[in-house]
Amino acid sequence: MIVSAPYRKLMVPVMMRRLRVDPKVLFNKIKQSQVASDQGNNDQMDKSSDSSQTDMSIDTYKGNTSDLLITYGLEMEGMSAYPIPRNIDNTDLVLDSYAFHANEDYVAIDECHKSSVAKYLEFIFCICEWTGNFVTFLDGLLQSMIVSAPYRKLMVPVMMRRLRVDPKVLFNKVKQRQVASDQGNNDQMDKSSDSSQTDMSIDTFKGNTVRNIERFALKSAKIAFHFNEKSNLLITYGLEMEGMSAYPIPRNIDNTDLVLDSYAFHANEDYVAIDECHKSSVAKYLEVCKYMALKVHQMGFKQMKCDFNYQSISEDVIQEYRNENNENHVLFRVLDKILSEITDENRNLKNSTLINNVLNEIRTNPEYDWTRDVVNQVSGNERLIRTLVDIVCENLLSVFEVKVSEINLSRALMATDVDQYIKHFRATTSDIDYDLIVKSKQDLPEKCKMYNSMEWDLKQEIPLKPSHLVIVRDTQDLWALDLDQFIQDLYDLIKSNGFLLTVFRYKFTEPELALNSLNGNKVLNNCDLETRITISNEYFLNLGQTRDISALQWYDSKCVAPSQLAYSFLGNPANKVKINIYSSGIIFHDVLVATGRIPMGQEAFVTDCAIGTEYAGRRADTGQRVMGMELGRCYATSVYSATDVFTHIPDHWSMDDAVSILSTYSTVFYGLIQMGKLKQGESILIHSAAGGVGQAALNICKHYKCDIYVTVGTDEKKEFLIKEYNIPSNRIFNSRDTLFRNQIMKLTNAKGVNVVLNSLTGDKLMASYECVANHGRFVEMGRYDMVQATKLSMFDFARNIDFISVVLDLFIPDEANTAF
Repeated sequence: MIVSAPYRKLMVPVMMRRLRVDPKVLFNKIKQSQVASDQGNNDQMDKSSDSSQTDMSIDTYKGNTSDLLITYGLEMEGMSAYPIPRNIDNTDLVLDSYAFHANEDYVAIDECHKSSVAKYLEFIFCICEWTGNFVTFLDGLLQSMIVSAPYRKLMVPVMMRRLRVDPKVLFNKVKQRQVASDQGNNDQMDKSSDSSQTDMSIDTFKGNTVRNIERFALKSAKIAFHFNEKSNLLITYGLEMEGMSAYPIPRNIDNTDLVLDSYAFHANEDYVAIDECHKSSVAKYLEVCKYMALKVHQMGFKQMKCDFNYQSISEDVIQEYRNENNENHVLFRVLDKILSEITDENRNLKNSTLINNVLNEIRTNPEYDWTRDVVNQVSGNERLIRTLVDIVCENLLSVFEVKVSEINLSRALMATDVDQYIKHFRATTSDIDYDLIVKSKQDLPEKCKMYNSMEWDLKQEIPLKPSHLVIVRDTQDLWALDLDQFIQDLYDLIKSNGFLLTVFRYKFTEPELALNSLNGNKVLNNCDLETRITISNEYFLNLGQTRDISALQWYDSKCVAPSQLAYSFLGNPANKVKINIYSSGIIFHDVLVATGRIPMGQEAFVTDCAIGTEYAGRRADTGQRVMGMELGRCYATSVYSATDVFTHIPDHWSMDDAVSILSTYSTVFYGLIQMGKLKQGESILIHSAAGGVGQAALNICKHYKCDIYVTVGTDEKKEFLIKEYNIPSNRIFNSRDTLFRNQIMKLTNAKGVNVVLNSLTGDKLMASYECVANHGRFVEMGRYDMVQATKLSMFDFARNIDFISVVLDLFIPDEANTAF
């Protein structure tokens, strides 16, 4: 490799990047090429077998485009050589060697000390038994480091910064401290060894056993070691361990919960609360009621508001509903009564007194209670309720007697259905104690009189006992109560691990709106229902109790400090305005944090929500379209943002376009332009080029007329780059393996590229690092290898390479400090 260099100087190799050796392949080739010194004299050949000549003219190959040498069983790559000066002062040449020598001064422990641990200040001196197994010996040393920690938990070692082993020093110490085995066994071994053995295989086996015992120190010995808690360093004979980390193990681990999980988005499109056949029946029923309400309005009864579309219904269909006389068709009976009794024989409206009498009868007669209509019974449909009841039963399997309380001031009780669902799920002889809290016991249906019932006057305290399941059906009677306080009172009366099931309506049907317009006290509409059930319209997405996608939860933004208490990164009061968010950008950093692959950064000191960094929306005060970035809490309905961290959106951009640009181009600008000093015409390798940051880098590099190489993970992404960015197919490589390194070195004549924009991890990061040319820049965007403390070889820094890390969430507050 040196001779091939175009230099007329004496060169010596000093460094190489990689050396791979397979002795078996090399020795086999040597045996095949062996030249016998004397074929005729077998005795002489045997005597000189140790000095037999070999034909060393083994073929070698040196690549033209990469600094690589290959021969049988051996590969050398990346060798560097330096010239030797012609005039050498031989007096300065010394033969030096490096070896590990354990410091034995600290292990002055007497063998009679039988205590496990003797602790003096921050130092710990211990004894660990060697049994011939290096793994168990190392595990014993690790456990001793854990025992010294002041925690009453089961800890296990998970990481260490450095481990140095010199087996020769360790085995020599084992032999010195060897514990003699049973003398009887030794005598037996001596006898068996003295006895003549005719089976050569047995002799060979015994010989190998003896050699293995001596070679690998398969003996028993007590080895002393020293551990320093402050430096987190453990030292014993021939072994050093430094920087160990340990984590506690939960006491109760349910291995049945271990599953192979995957993450995918599935839209919840189950908007159908009832079956299709039931739905069509209800829809037809509502159309009949709408037509009848319109007929009442057309007859001159202007008090009934009918601002809706309708279909003409024949008189035969209306007569069928009359003949059916379904007790659940309450709206139909109310409208039919109004239609038949407010007019005389000539279809003229009766006087107002007679009309008011009809309306008062409808309001007071239980037969015309709208809560018993089929529309209100949809909320108790099995499709909705049974799933919720099953969840309750799953968590109460160990409870023999289930206590259920239903607060329902209407006549549409759910007791029979819920009771049946619980019995079908449990399929046992367990008891169900079901209590009903109603407005009047006299109005109870016959089928519900079997349950315990109590009357409740809203002016008094609710007669509720501690229950496993509390069911509340919202009615107009409860609207006089403070809903927050009412829910809190119910929560206080729920047993541990209990449930609260509430039934609210968010919309009236058109016939109900028409009849509500006749309400003398107040005309109700859909806004009243929305106000009733909407506790807050402001929410944000944040991490749950565990680091898992399924643990993400929506939180009420009312719990966040109001805008007047907001501060800047310097701790000064900040002028923040409310932004109603229309679009939020999802970045890969949020995915890593949410799944627990990387911890929260320094933003954890200023916010409890580290996901969601970019947004687009409108200012609540002016309505201006703006886009901006924050340290978190941008997966939300709104955010309070400082005026200096957002800007207006260009008119030709949509809000989705805006959030796809902020973090991606900020990352590329900071990494390639500001820190990477990208120059026009330079060569660059862009990993994951089909992603958001990758496409931003492609646009910028095309503007700089760079020589572009990219990697992608799938063939579809490769076709996308060819069509959208005109990247040649021979410059698009696979990011799932490390073959791209050799391909790039071949295309660049073993020079590499000027800049690498990296987002890969593990061995692919190392391969990318080796693709950087002399005086090049390696721009690291990924965070995973940083938090994992992945080691990076210092060899390539001798080629004047810059390593640049891009941590945008740390850059934002630092730039804010600089600006202030």
